[in-house]
Amino acid sequence: MAVPTDNAFSGPYTANGVTTVFPFTFTAPTASEVAVLVDGAEADGSLYTVALNSGAGGSIAFYTAPASGTVIIPVLDPLFTQDLEFENGSAWLAEPVNEGYDRSALRDQVLKRDIGRALKAPIGDEGLEFGTVGEGQVLAKVDGKVRGINNDPAFAEDAAQRAASALADTLTAKGEAEDAKGGAEQALANAETAADNSSGFADDAREARDAALATGGMLQKATYAELAAVVGTAGQIASVLSSDTGTHTDPVVGGTVSNAGQYSYSVSPAGWRWRNALESKTPRMRRPLLRLRLLKSRRRSMSWGGQRLACCPSSTAIFLPQPR
Repeated sequence: MAVPTDNAFSGPYTANGVTTVFPFTFTAPTASEVAVLVDGAEADGSLYTVALNSGAGGSIAFYTAPASGTVIIPVLDPLFTQDLEFENGSAWLAEPVNEGYDRSALRDQVLKRDIGRALKAPIGDEGLEFGTVGEGQVLAKVDGKVRGINNDPAFAEDAAQRAASALADTLTAKGEAEDAKGGAEQALANAETAADNSSGFADDAREARDAALATGGMLQKATYAELAAVVGTAGQIASVLSSDTGTHTDPVVGGTVSNAGQYSYSVSPAGWRWRNALESKTPRMRRPLLRLRLLKSRRRSMSWGGQRLACCPSSTAIFLPQPR
């Protein structure tokens, strides 16, 4: 036969406490050259049977289903002996020759499987030399050898404390996230309430505007066009903002007037009569300073605003506020 596969194990499979049959896909020369690892240890051959498929693959059948959670790994376990022997002058037969080649390939696959999981030294290095490794020790290179050293209890305790602290931080973060979620939901509810309230406030504002119009209250519009569209009450006062720089014909007394300004409503003839421009505040100008230059060197005095001032030598200038 040929060897169409290149794997030397199948799985791992996790038992569910019910399943008893576990398949494998590697090539095995005989059923006795298939082993099973159960939780990393080789299982007794009396606990299962092996069935081979034609060509490659097969299955493991346990008499009793492995316990739930157990890890099952079928592995190739070929013989490492060579039983083929040819006599001088005997007839050449292809079958035993092929069997020898097949077994050689299967042993190579097993070696590759196991060596691939081993500690390795870089190519060109002399390799690793191992010293004694005790139970519970960790590996470290000491004096050129890989030896077992004891775990530092203080380090282990510190690691445990850090793990506990990390767990506490995780629980705290979870609580904060839940609080934030609750806060977000409350904020959404508040926003919806505010939206409802704002709608009510808008209705109140419209009612207040209508009431102001009905009672002759002050009315203010951004443009004259907006004001002209409003039917006021007799004597009602209104204004148009100074941003409206246009003009129009006064509907009450005639003549061209500015759009911006203060108005009063006339019933007959009906319309808004322009009264006067809007008051504007002119910033108070600073009083200019009077610069005096004394031309003579001797000290002098002079009168300023009803007060006598002592002057300084020549070439000296003083600045005084100019009287109103």
